[in-house]
Amino acid sequence: MAAALVWSLGLVVAAVLVPAYGGQTVSDSRGLTLTSATLVQVNGAKVLIPVVIPAVTSLVVILSLRRRRTTGERWTEIVAWTAVGLLAAVALLGILSIGAFMIPVAVLLALSIRLVPPPQRGRSTRPTAPARAT
Repeated sequence: MAAALVWSLGLVVAAVLVPAYGGQTVSDSRGLTLTSATLVQVNGAKVLIPVVIPAVTSLVVILSLRRRRTTGERWTEIVAWTAVGLLAAVALLGILSIGAFMIPVAVLLALSIRLVPPPQRGRSTRPTAPARAT
């Protein structure tokens, strides 16, 4: 789960800092000028909306699985799988652009859901208050 969140946050940082576009300008006085721009510089801040989807999905899955481990509620696993399914759909829709970078997050989150063991039945997983000494 942590790897998916780190990858997701890396996508946001890359959209802001990593040059994704390049260009060149030729003029008589300056000659050839090479330029570069980030995703946010070219498309504006609105591009961060699809870029932040994997990070939000990672947080939803992390919180759902944590709740599942502490309470054992089945609906939390359904929420986690639904979030991963929606992320996978968004990644496939945008496969020719940023979607290709979302696929590893979906795979990592799916593996996380699959590998996190359910709480043991018959035992309360909620922490109990320590007994007071009298």
